[in-house]
Amino acid sequence: SADSSPPRTMLEECEEALAQSMLVFLLADLRLMSATGRCMTKYETIAIASDPPTRCTAADLAGIDTDNPGVVHNQMDGLTPAQMMAVVLLELTKTVEKRREREQTASMQLSRDGSDPTENQDPAWEIDKITGRMKIRAGNDDMHSLLKAYADLIGRDLKTTPTSVVKRYSMINLDPKDLDVVKKDDDMGEEESFDEEDNVAANDTDLRVVAQAATEAVGKAAAGAKDAINQANARRQSVMVRANARRQSLMKGQGEKDHEQFGDLADALYRQGNGNRNLRSSLAMSLGKQQQNFTRNELNAFVQKAVDSRIHGQLDFLADFFKNGSVSRFMAESKARVVWMNDWYPLKDLTYCIAVNEDMKRVLVVFRGAITAEDWTRAVQSRNFCDVANPIDEDYEGKTDTINMAVGFYLYLFRVRKDTGTKKYDEIANLAYKYGKERIGEEFQLIVNGHSLGGALSTVFSFFASTDDRFTKIGPVKCFNFGSPMVGGNLFLRAFHHQEQRKLLMYARFFNHNDIVAHLPPNMRVTKNGGMFRHVGVGIRIPSVPTGLCQLRKWKPQVFYIQEEGFSRSYCRALRNNFMVKFPFPPWRFAEMHTLTELQDRLAYGQHIGAGDDFELLQKPIEEVYDILVGTNYT
Repeated sequence: SADSSPPRTMLEECEEALAQSMLVFLLADLRLMSATGRCMTKYETIAIASDPPTRCTAADLAGIDTDNPGVVHNQMDGLTPAQMMAVVLLELTKTVEKRREREQTASMQLSRDGSDPTENQDPAWEIDKITGRMKIRAGNDDMHSLLKAYADLIGRDLKTTPTSVVKRYSMINLDPKDLDVVKKDDDMGEEESFDEEDNVAANDTDLRVVAQAATEAVGKAAAGAKDAINQANARRQSVMVRANARRQSLMKGQGEKDHEQFGDLADALYRQGNGNRNLRSSLAMSLGKQQQNFTRNELNAFVQKAVDSRIHGQLDFLADFFKNGSVSRFMAESKARVVWMNDWYPLKDLTYCIAVNEDMKRVLVVFRGAITAEDWTRAVQSRNFCDVANPIDEDYEGKTDTINMAVGFYLYLFRVRKDTGTKKYDEIANLAYKYGKERIGEEFQLIVNGHSLGGALSTVFSFFASTDDRFTKIGPVKCFNFGSPMVGGNLFLRAFHHQEQRKLLMYARFFNHNDIVAHLPPNMRVTKNGGMFRHVGVGIRIPSVPTGLCQLRKWKPQVFYIQEEGFSRSYCRALRNNFMVKFPFPPWRFAEMHTLTELQDRLAYGQHIGAGDDFELLQKPIEEVYDILVGTNYT
């Protein structure tokens, strides 16, 4: 281990990598929107060392303060996870408040003169602006799904669980009875909430009452008939109003439901803030008043001041928002700092970030998934192989001068620059080493992760980094990725095995059952070794959450190690794992199966039911997992 703390389990590494990936690339989207003035966060709040020094403040980017451009680099000493969490949550809560103010204004004007003031307003400051599909890049840059996934994670980890999370737990067959449900604010008014089945039963009961009342009215004397009919009509009207309200609710789009979830999370954060003794004490001291319940604006202003200060430690109170042992609390307490982010040229270059954790002696490299046309072009190119010079100097059984790798993934990291003659891999490796050496020293551990295309790039990068002595001085390069496609063939697998056997590389690939991306590229061509493409390392297949009769079947993940195989077994495996037979049911859910949200839900289900068998392997450090799965081959 790189530090004196106990080694982290594969599940803990997975959860941290999930949270780090979502947080880092939510930050990348906010940076892009802040640079163009399309969100409330000022750019100097989230600028880091990788930003050009003359374009690091909102004034610089808007061309306002031309006499004093930029900020000093030592004021941008990286962003901790707590700072990134606070920025994302502030943007969320402020925008929720703006949305509520707008809806309240619209409601008052509509009741007063019948007009809707929102019809012709620019919705640029609505939550849709930071959660809708961003068309500012080619391809699908879906910040909405990232924010939703992160809101799910935060909601699960809060000490006081929002009602939206309780509902989500119920949807995936988790028992929410032991969760502390947040109640609505008194000043928000009471809202009637009931399930569709309850509503149908209520409607049926009310209609029967109406029918009975109408029948009785006909048989009554003329003097009492009028009153009975009026009562029946009133009750009928009540039923119609409730039915219409339910119909409106069912017609809500997913986006509107997500807005309600974000609002629910904002309410939970406000309550958690007022219940946070350290925060209330600091806030009371700041405002010069006795401890009491503070308004949302006061809480937001206090957190914003802490964020703007860029002083590490000002947000230590944030950890108290979350349950002990939760991934959000771990992130809030983490001393890792994002020091470099390659997000200035997203249309033509890959997006990645570098973070340094001095306490754990780790340097983290995170790759983003496909979001631009260039990303998808590289992914499509990866249907074919290219021969790559074998970077391993030592001899090993079956060694060849070249290894076979997917063209697109390889070129994304090893395209040669025309000006300097260097490659993207050289850039990332040199920067990772530079910041590791400056902040930790020569001895640190390299951790690599990514999702989708980012998973493929993390596979390629970690393999080549394992051949670089700068990154293996105190332990192997470790890679934890999600939904990664295959990146090479049998020659690449053989070279990968050699690095694993020398304890220079450890690799864990998490993927959802019926995620077709994890079974790409198409693998039906016949080679002398069987299937053309091969996965590498330790694979962790996470099954779907069982529903209906499937609940009778035991839920268990599958943890396995990829071995070399003969022609027949290799090709049969390639056909059996081909993406064409891995489509989910119904097939149009294939995109959902690839999301980090889906993976989060499945892991949460496994932890909740205490799944045994291979799930127990996930609760061991990756070193022990390699010893168990590889055994005598792992020397």
